[in-house]
Amino acid sequence: EILHVLPQFFRVDGQELIQDSLGMHGVRLEAQVHIITGAVSSAEDIISSCEKSGISVSDIVLEQLASADAVLSASERELGTGILDIGGGTSDFAIYKGGRIRHSKVVPIAGNHFTNDLAVGFGIPLKSAEEIKRKYGFVVEEKYLDLDLDHIEIPLGYDGGSRIIETYAGYEILQPRAQELFEILRDEIDQLRLRSFMPSGIVLTGGGALLAGMKELAQECFELPVRIGYPCNTHSSMADGVVPDLIKSPIYSTGYGLLLYVMKDSDRSLLVDGQDVIMERIFKRMKSWIYDFL
Repeated sequence: EILHVLPQFFRVDGQELIQDSLGMHGVRLEAQVHIITGAVSSAEDIISSCEKSGISVSDIVLEQLASADAVLSASERELGTGILDIGGGTSDFAIYKGGRIRHSKVVPIAGNHFTNDLAVGFGIPLKSAEEIKRKYGFVVEEKYLDLDLDHIEIPLGYDGGSRIIETYAGYEILQPRAQELFEILRDEIDQLRLRSFMPSGIVLTGGGALLAGMKELAQECFELPVRIGYPCNTHSSMADGVVPDLIKSPIYSTGYGLLLYVMKDSDRSLLVDGQDVIMERIFKRMKSWIYDFL
């Protein structure tokens, strides 16, 4: 089923590359669009879960759109940039050019897969594997020198049970998974000849972008400039404000982008007298939801 129809450009009476045809007059209107399809049942499950939690759903937003709103500048969208949001269950990729999305892809490799690889490889609980990934994980050998730690003792969840693992062994597990993710996207970019659409390079965001060495490995694999994308001031209603310190992390890119998406067609501001009062209140509440499940 079609979830999104995103205009790339319009033609009105033969005039090409009109970004926005609103208010124009003509006899013939054509458009080149980017169509996003997905399983309606999955979308309905998400809506149902939100409503059962007491949250009213007004719209569904493609994750790449929300993340791009949070981390891409207007110049990057115009010149041409790829954005890769490495989340928990999937990695979401999109290319922007001329201010419009031109290509999108969802790859079923993300943070949870890195964690599961460590859990299986070391025979340790998932919770311990997640902690190891966050504190000691890396995907380029140069980061091994920064750790200055050869071994880690991991509790196994029962009295006195523990396991000693080598930190370098974590690299041998995580690096091939990260390489696989980047190579899948690199092959698609090359097959569809999309490199010319990304002169500004690629922006990595999402929690998976914080894994040590992801930026360097991506640069090596894509042979393009790569930066880590943090939530930034990209919205008109935020023009006189700053992004709260509470959410200055790639982890919150999608959540912050969703708020910006809502504000696009609203006169409300996310700030009150230049202070991040509303924004901080929202994200403190969101973080409390997460802690409730820990």
